[in-house]
Amino acid sequence: MGELAAAASASYLSGMLIGHELRAFEVKKLCLLGTPELVALYARAAELLDIETQVLESHAAARGLLRLGVMLRR
Repeated sequence: MGELAAAASASYLSGMLIGHELRAFEVKKLCLLGTPELVALYARAAELLDIETQVLESHAAARGLLRLGVMLRR
């Protein structure tokens, strides 16, 4: 009694870590960038903590790094 199955334990721990991370930011708005699955988890946690989110296009980080690399080569 009171124990979670392995799959449920992993989800619970992930949720606890995400919630702790978001609370540590102490912000009212947050931009999210990542895989759709991970962004959905962060968005849900942010909603529960009354943090507004903006989901960025999933390839934005790669494009930004590419542009930075091109600029540094000049």
